[in-house]
Amino acid sequence: AALCPPLGAEAAGTGPYRVSAAQLQRLVGAYRLGSLTTGAVEIPQVAMADVVGLQEVKDKLTEVVVWPYRYHAELAAMGVRPSTGVLLYGVPGTGKTMLAKATATQLK
Repeated sequence: AALCPPLGAEAAGTGPYRVSAAQLQRLVGAYRLGSLTTGAVEIPQVAMADVVGLQEVKDKLTEVVVWPYRYHAELAAMGVRPSTGVLLYGVPGTGKTMLAKATATQLK
């Protein structure tokens, strides 16, 4: 039996699917949360000083990620809208993960 069968015209693919609250509850109850979602998030203790070089990138990450977190009220008062995200890209081994960990450590 399907957890959420299509209804009426939706079965023919002519419209959006509709899901009732009861169907959604049944669907959510059918899945257990994985072990990754059951505990507290652990933030590694990596300081920006642990990241060798990349000073321009470290400064930009601090400005774009850390400042809006620390100075939210001040930036809002000036009418500055913070960035909605950051994309770190590059070949493996260039320090992207370490930069992300160091930035997360600053947010504690």
